[in-house]
Amino acid sequence: RVPFTIIYILSGAYGMALSCLLMPDSRTVGSSGAIAGLFGAWIPAIAFTWHRTLPKEIEMRNGQMVLAVTSAFSMIVTSVMPMVDYAAHVGGFGMGALLYMAFGAGNLETQRWRIPVRATGILGAGTFWAITIWALLSEADAAQSVPDMTNDVSWLPGLLT
Repeated sequence: RVPFTIIYILSGAYGMALSCLLMPDSRTVGSSGAIAGLFGAWIPAIAFTWHRTLPKEIEMRNGQMVLAVTSAFSMIVTSVMPMVDYAAHVGGFGMGALLYMAFGAGNLETQRWRIPVRATGILGAGTFWAITIWALLSEADAAQSVPDMTNDVSWLPGLLT
């Protein structure tokens, strides 16, 4: 079984990390990066079990794939709108797909594909995490990166309106 809770948490964390890297002057909140990770995992989840679908369930499987691809496309298109954290969406989506490849490769029908797909998922997710953490640490200047919210309350009225 694939641990979707782990995919959700790690995709959300990666989306947040990528958001901090690509949008350092923005304050964002929400779980959209984690939800995007579930969308990212949904497509390979359907694809990995494609040939094991019972004949009476083929129409439902095809509909699920259309819904998954349409949802992913809609999420990516709406990510470029103002006030939307595109980095969390794209990062969460990509991390979700890679994590499902790592965790869900056992669902593939043939052994020949299980090892390379699992290796791609593990190496891809690990590489993205390593590059992002390295970039965050190399760019971080604690005195300038973290706003002092204890003395500056100018951001507070925006939360109350």
